[in-house]
Amino acid sequence: MKESPKFWTPTEYDCIRIDFDGLNGCILFGKDSEEHARLIAAAPELLAACKAIIENEPKGITPYFDEAIELAEQAIDKATQ
Repeated sequence: MKESPKFWTPTEYDCIRIDFDGLNGCILFGKDSEEHARLIAAAPELLAACKAIIENEPKGITPYFDEAIELAEQAIDKATQ
């Protein structure tokens, strides 16, 4: 799977600038801004992982798998609405 590019940079003002395409972007402020930027960078891979769980794991094997599938479905719904 292709790795997300590092498209965020720290600034001198305790914030992270995220550059989407060279023209559009956003700024995250606060002590957790670097962690949030890393999560945004990983979002495409996380979405693909959730889809793979749903496609490859049948329901009804164990309650643990059913819960994982349900959480993956909820994450996909949240990400794609």
